[in-house]
Amino acid sequence: MREGVKFSLAYLAGFFDGEGSVGIYSNGQVTGHGLKIQITQNDSTYTRELFEHLRATYGGRFDTQRTLSGNLKLNFQLNGDNASEFLRGIVSLLRFKKKQAMFAMEWALTRPRRIRGAKGRYLPRSIDALVKDRRASLTMKRLKRESFVKG
Repeated sequence: MREGVKFSLAYLAGFFDGEGSVGIYSNGQVTGHGLKIQITQNDSTYTRELFEHLRATYGGRFDTQRTLSGNLKLNFQLNGDNASEFLRGIVSLLRFKKKQAMFAMEWALTRPRRIRGAKGRYLPRSIDALVKDRRASLTMKRLKRESFVKG
């Protein structure tokens, strides 16, 4: 990062409010759903600095992708607890994605933790847990539609 470049929580919240996405997405039929936030931007020095800051502060990753027009874009992602931590830091400053962020954090906080079996692999979730995850995913989609329509 350039000397003196610092990204405040207010800046991160505003940037995420305009350019970010929060969702509860399926991880597969037996493992349920997971929390994910994502920000996609055109590739630039400034965007790389911002994404490096996010990665150093919250974890996650970003990669480069080519758009249909041949330009490069950067895609930053945070999952699970790292995504929750990021949202906790900015939720009070959000305007458009506040309901989505609050719902996602509550869902992540109240859902049962995944359990590993004797061989270290995650055990399948119960049918009840899978149904709750699916409902949460559908609720998040509804919240996104509502915020898009209302602005």
